[in-house]
Amino acid sequence: PAGSGDARWRADDGEIDFDVEIEDVPIGAYTLRVGGTVRGTIQVTDTGDGIEGEIEFTTGSPDPDELPLDFEPRGQLIEVLEGSTVIFNLDFPAS
Repeated sequence: PAGSGDARWRADDGEIDFDVEIEDVPIGAYTLRVGGTVRGTIQVTDTGDGIEGEIEFTTGSPDPDELPLDFEPRGQLIEVLEGSTVIFNLDFPAS
């Protein structure tokens, strides 16, 4: 399947947030790879508003739905994979 998605990087009050969202894919688990390194799993579910999934990272105190942002996503290739098949990719801007 060819999915669609988006990646966002935000800095606010000294805290940096980074998230990747995918949609238009079947329900399931998808691997997030940033700059060739696996960074986590995106769980795609039926939210009632559509079938989508998101993974969130922060440099601040993470809530239970966020992971520590201990890598630099800017200037990297963002890939979402189903098994070994890339279903979404994005050359994330350096700034």
